[in-house]
Amino acid sequence: MMTYAPVRADQILKEGDTVTLGDVTLTAHLTPGHTKGCTSWTLSTTEDGKSYDVLFFGSLSIVEARSW
Repeated sequence: MMTYAPVRADQILKEGDTVTLGDVTLTAHLTPGHTKGCTSWTLSTTEDGKSYDVLFFGSLSIVEARSW
């Protein structure tokens, strides 16, 4: 098992809070059922004239690679 030193949060986010990085704004979504404080993020973006809603979700699941 890998262990890490505890970290100290510099900001506490609530459902729907936003964080802006450069010209990208991410919206926080609390994700119950995972570890305490697990947060998923959404953003809207446009590429080649098409709009997309994007989700980055927090998960500890590991997908095993297999060769068939």
